[in-house]
Order: sequence, then C-alpha cells, then structure tokens
Amino acid sequence: ELTQPLLLLNEKMVRRNQTGMEKIAIEIFNRTSHWFFVNIRDLAEESFRNAASFRELGKMCVFIPNLAEISIEKQLRLAEVFSAVKGEADAPSFIAFVDEDPKSLISRGLVLPHLLDLMAMIHVPAALALSAGSQSPIIGHRALGLMMREISATLLGVGSQTGSPGAIGRAHV
Repeated sequence: ELTQPLLLLNEKMVRRNQTGMEKIAIEIFNRTSHWFFVNIRDLAEESFRNAASFRELGKMCVFIPNLAEISIEKQLRLAEVFSAVKGEADAPSFIAFVDEDPKSLISRGLVLPHLLDLMAMIHVPAALALSAGSQSPIIGHRALGLMMREISATLLGVGSQTGSPGAIGRAHV
C-alpha cells in the first residue's frame, strides 16, 4: 500500500506530457488496493475545505500532475491531510509529479518545503518517462519494474505484485 504520498521526480519529463505522467501514476495505482483514481483537478472545491473533507474521499488515489501548479492554499490543505491521515488504511493516497528540482521550486515559492517533507521522493527512470510519453499504451516494463522496486524499498508496505485482488473492479475517474 501507499503508506505516504509519493512525489515522482523527472526533470526530463516534458511539462505538456500529461498522458505520460498519468500512465505512470495509473501503473502505480494498479498495484495498490485503492478503489478509484482521480485527477486533483476533477475534485470538487469542497474537498479542500479541511482534512476531514479529504478523509471523506475514502480509499481513493489522487493524482497531482504538477505539484508546483497547485495553489499554496491547496498545498497547505494537502500538508494538513497528509499529516492527519498518516497510516489510515482507508484514507486517500496521493501521487504527485514535479518536473524540476524541488529545491528550485521551494526557492521560487512554488512548493511548500514542509509539504515535500511529508512525501517520499522517487526518481522516474528516463526510459520509463520516454516510453510513457509515447503513443503506445504499454510503458517500459523493465523501467517500471525498477521504479516499483524503488518505491517498495522507500515505502514499506508498497507491493509490486501485479494482478492483486484490489486491482479488480476499481475505476479510473
């Protein structure tokens, strides 16, 4: 399971490559027992009222295509949520991307440092980023396997077993 929010870093990822980033996030989601996958942009504004509002989303995986594009107010709310739901089995999980050095984003005031401290940073292998950005629906399995092992090593409890029972009957919103 995703035991803490993931921050996926690929400085070579093209900003306009939403499809590639989402493919990678969905591959990670498919290896969890979460029920739904949703882009943060598709969440109702009420979801950002407080940590309890996010908790009410349930066992959902929230995808954040570029953390630096989220308002500071929403980042503050995310930090509250990450702290409030830490370790809860039925809480939402989060997968966020950045395509620049996090230190640079912090120094420019685009990302809150304490929010990044709550996230596990994983580097996306270049081969995976390139294959995810292609028109093919299949992304590089070897590169994906390497990244999943890194996630597993970073977050105790994240499995890399494909075809897990949780993968059946879930929806991508």
